[in-house]
Amino acid sequence: MLDPTAIANPADYTQHDYRDKSLVIRRFKKDVRDQLQGNFPERQIEVVKTQATAAEEEAYARLMDVSFHNLDGRGQGVGQLFRTTLEKALFPSPAACLSTVRNRMARLRKRLEKERDGERQTTLVEDLDTLQGLEVELQAITPEQFSKYQLLRRQLCDGLGWAPMDPNDRLVLFTESLVTLDFLAKRLPDDLKLNTATSSSRRTRPESAPRSAASGRKRAPPGPRCTTSGRCTRSWNGSPTAC
Repeated sequence: MLDPTAIANPADYTQHDYRDKSLVIRRFKKDVRDQLQGNFPERQIEVVKTQATAAEEEAYARLMDVSFHNLDGRGQGVGQLFRTTLEKALFPSPAACLSTVRNRMARLRKRLEKERDGERQTTLVEDLDTLQGLEVELQAITPEQFSKYQLLRRQLCDGLGWAPMDPNDRLVLFTESLVTLDFLAKRLPDDLKLNTATSSSRRTRPESAPRSAASGRKRAPPGPRCTTSGRCTRSWNGSPTAC
């Protein structure tokens, strides 16, 4: 709680009265909008859709058809829950789902090494076979077959009004998982011919950045880093020679 005696006159004070007293005053946007005219343009939200590729359709159909028996020794109900987890992981990116599959396969192999019950060994092997089949389907979704990634590339080149040659026009991408973030960090600089020396990825609490009304993106202060609170982000600027 704030010390009620920290400011002598609550009705008449300036920043100098509290800046050296370790106080932070949090205000809502509506409370300071009249003081910051032009810095709070209305957000523009646009939903863009794309058709799933054949590889994506096959992987999703395989996922909807799988069943698990002994993922953690507590029966089939947990297997149904894990399938839902895989489905949610597939929506951000095949890489995120593939990472989840491989992590679970590693855990099952460790359990199989220690398991002595013959029936449980059989169900563990069956679950491993199921995950390996799903792994093959996910690996078939290459970047060229990843429809949302190809849509993102087109949007970056033509749809957002991004000026990559302007070092002050920083593009911030939000992802659901670090695996998806890593995928974008590896693919986009090469695919868009970006300068990787000026890109960075972090999860932290940044200074607020004004949002561009024209594109619905955040314009970050100059510098090689752009971050956001509690999310996985990646920022780029560079000079793409081809899109």
